[in-house]
Amino acid sequence: MSETTDLIGAVGAGLGAIAVVWSWINAGSVKAADAKATAAQTAADAAKVKAGEAIAEATRAIAKAEAAQTKAQVGTLELQLRTSLSSRRDKIDGVTRELEGIRAGRDHDKLTPDEVAHMKDVKVRFLAANEDFLNALEQACRHFRDGKVDIDAFRLMYDDEVRYVCEQKEGGAFYPVMHPKETSKFRAVWAVYGQWFDLEAQKKSAD
Repeated sequence: MSETTDLIGAVGAGLGAIAVVWSWINAGSVKAADAKATAAQTAADAAKVKAGEAIAEATRAIAKAEAAQTKAQVGTLELQLRTSLSSRRDKIDGVTRELEGIRAGRDHDKLTPDEVAHMKDVKVRFLAANEDFLNALEQACRHFRDGKVDIDAFRLMYDDEVRYVCEQKEGGAFYPVMHPKETSKFRAVWAVYGQWFDLEAQKKSAD
């Protein structure tokens, strides 16, 4: 009986030892699993941060590229406007010199019939050249009002011309097509003039 009891005790002690070892093993496995899970979460968090930084960097790069493209487009448009207006100024100057060459300082009644006929033809081209210039200036002013060009650079470039064509007195080449203001087809030019120079219009706008 005592041998049996001793055997049972030994078996029980052995099972107890196995249980303790198994508990240690399980505890180690759980800790290892927890460590792996923590490491995986940390890696996932780091990946999210890295992905967020990459997205932010890509967004900045896109914005920078778009800004550069917009700046290039503005520069191209401004160059086109300057070229267009410059060529029309040159055309006016050319026709003006042609008129002066025909007259050569003489009064109208001193011209020959052929010179008078020639002058009439040149005057028609002179008026057409002036209106062509106003058309180009009107287009430029429309772009200005639409915010498609640099505001400060545009005013620096065309301040005098806008004032000149709008304030020209009767008898000037621009006067017949710029006046009266209310019926002139060059509305953008007048609008820019009002914005820059017409104090009354500025006051009404401020009110």
